Amino acid sequence: MGAYYFDLARLGHRVVAGDMARCNVEAPESHPDACLLESIMRLDACDLSDFSDGSFDAALILGALYHLTDASDRTR
Repeated sequence: MGAYYFDLARLGHRVVAGDMARCNVEAPESHPDACLLESIMRLDACDLSDFSDGSFDAALILGALYHLTDASDRTR
C-alpha cells in the first residue's frame, strides 16, 4: 500500500489513503511523510458509504478490483 500516496501528495493532491488490511493502513501511518496525507483509514472497496458522491475528483484503485469476481461488487 502507498506506492503512489506520497508522490501524489507531494504534487499537491489531497490524498485519502485506504486499504482493507490493517497492516497496510499502519504502514503509511508510521511513514515520515504521513502528515502529507489527508487521512489514512481502513476501507472496503465495496462500501464507500462514508463518502458522499462527488467527494473526490479521482480515485486510484490498485489491486482491489481483480478480487471482486462478482460484477455487482465491481459496480458498487
